[in-house]
Order: sequence, then structure tokens, then C-alpha cells
Amino acid sequence: MESTLLIILLSALSLVSSQSQYVPDHYFVNCGSNSDTDFTRKTFTGDENPTTFSLSGGHKAVNNNPTSEIYRTARVFTKKSWYELEADGNNTFVMVNLHFSPFVYNGIELSTSKFDVSVSGYTLLSDFNVGNSTVIKEFIIPIGLERKFRIQFTPSSGSSPAFVNAIEAFTTPPQLFKHGVPTPHISPLGKTGDMDNISSSYAFIPVYRINVGGQSIDVNHDTLRRNWISDDPFINNIDAVENTPPSGTINYGQGWATRYDAPDAVYNTAQQLKPNSSVNITWNFRVNKNAMYLVRAHFCDIVSQAFMSSDDAFNFFIYRNYKEVINPGDKVRAPQEHLYNTNKGLWWIPLSLDL
Repeated sequence: MESTLLIILLSALSLVSSQSQYVPDHYFVNCGSNSDTDFTRKTFTGDENPTTFSLSGGHKAVNNNPTSEIYRTARVFTKKSWYELEADGNNTFVMVNLHFSPFVYNGIELSTSKFDVSVSGYTLLSDFNVGNSTVIKEFIIPIGLERKFRIQFTPSSGSSPAFVNAIEAFTTPPQLFKHGVPTPHISPLGKTGDMDNISSSYAFIPVYRINVGGQSIDVNHDTLRRNWISDDPFINNIDAVENTPPSGTINYGQGWATRYDAPDAVYNTAQQLKPNSSVNITWNFRVNKNAMYLVRAHFCDIVSQAFMSSDDAFNFFIYRNYKEVINPGDKVRAPQEHLYNTNKGLWWIPLSLDL
């Protein structure tokens, strides 16, 4: 069984780079339907007679009172079933977003269903129960030499069907994560070593995607259809910080981070300490015990031209015993990636900037 890794994305300050235009154009699937429907600026194609992908079974189910047209239908599975799709290339990633909006099907409350979901050997959801609300689950799956991949649904019991209302599965730009670069492995005690090839060995489940110093961003304003939330609820000492106003147009440079790491609206804002503040900026994230998290922090200098010299630097901490020096004179930085292990209890992961 392959490994699955949770991911926290902290977007702090801002980045710089360039890349040819990329637009995710497939797959967007309207499950259990024979017609297409538009949703969040994409056309979702019915799966009744697919031509660009295949599926192994399931039954059409109709909701007469949906919260949105995309959730009017679902495909329901009473036994292990799958969709098979194909990535655009090798050694890349696919982003898979699964939509679940429960209703009553043949007298069965889908809100009580429990089922597993896997993609090409990676177990993504186990004994998953949607509950009574609409849920979208997001995953990032590595693709190696085999371009075809299966999204598989397995009911947990014979009387509890699996279901899905809509599927988004599209190939990302190939450099979404670093390839061949060791990633620091960090515990509460500090750095314990490096890990190689995490981008090809793990599937990722985003947990927090934070827009530092800015507002929430929805899928309509992110090329990779990601949701970002404000960092205000996570700041430990919010009275000591202030938002950095937008800096204008982001200039991307070849070979560094790209606008696909995060949208311009993320890179255009930051947090900074108020004048005469003597504390760190600290974000706290609640996480599960005995788990591994990938923390990606994004940095680019949008502050020093007005407020500090290029010789100044600050420390980026994960917990208390690991730090990395960030030089604001480095105008362009790719996302900093760190693996963090929790080992007991429910941890708060503190991320701090020591200025």
C-alpha cells in the first residue's frame, strides 16, 4: 500500500517566476448524469457514455432538491468500482477533487454511508462518512511512468453504498513540487535528517492552505482550483502584526517559483510586525498525533525596498528547535518544503518568523 501525506501550505510574503500558460481542461465529470452542466467556470461532462475515460459500473441516482445543479445526480456503487483516466504526461502530478453531497437513494440515507477511496494504490479515504453536508475532498497524486490511473470506490459494508457527485482530475504543471531535492525531516526536537523523493513516494491531502496577510481566495481565482483562507484565525499574537498592502504586479523570473505555486493575490500580501514589536509572528495549526505533515512556506521580498535593507534577515521556525535563515535580499525563492512529524497527543504546529 502506498503512503499518503497530509500537507499544510503557508503562504508568507511573495514569490517570483515564469512559465508558459497552463489551463486545466480535463477531467471534469458530472457523475450519474447523461448531460453536461457548468459549475465554477468549468463544464462538467456527464458520465453516462464517456469517450475520454472509462468506468466500471455503478448506478445513476437523482436528487430532486439539490443545493446546486452539479449535485443533482450522483453515481452510487454497491461494490468495488472505479473510474479510469489518464494524465497528460509522465513524472508529474494530478489534482483530484471529489464532490460529495448526500441525499436519499432507494430509501438509503447516503449521509450514513461509509466507504473507502483510493487512487492507483494510494488509500485516500478509509471508512469515510460524508455526514449531512456537502463535502469536497482534495488530493494530489504523483504520476510516474504509468499515465493511466484509477479512482476506486469500495463500500465498507454490503448495505452501505459508496457514491460521488462530481470528479475533477487534472494534470498539474510538472514542477509543482521539488524533484530530487532532499527535504528536511523535523520533529519537535529539531531536524532528524533528510528525506529523498517525497514527491514521487507520497500522495498529498491538503489540510491548511493559508493566505498570509490576505483574504480568502476561491477556485475561480486560482488556476489550479484551490481554496485559500485568511491566516487571521491562526496567528498567535495578532495584535502585534499588520498586513502588508498589495505591492502591485508580480514579476516572475525563469527558473524560480511560478504563479502555479499560488495565485498572484497570495503573493501580493504579507504579514509584518508593527513598529516596536518585540515578539515573533507565530501561526498555530492543530494536527493529529502520529502523523507526518509537509509544510510549504513561500517567501519573496515585497517589504525590504520600503522598510529594511537587503542585509537584514529573519529566522523561520518550525516548532522551537528548527530554524532556517531567510534573507529578504533574495528576491525570488521557491517554496520551502519541510516534513514535520507528530508523535503523541494532538499537537499545535507553531510556525514563527523571528524578526
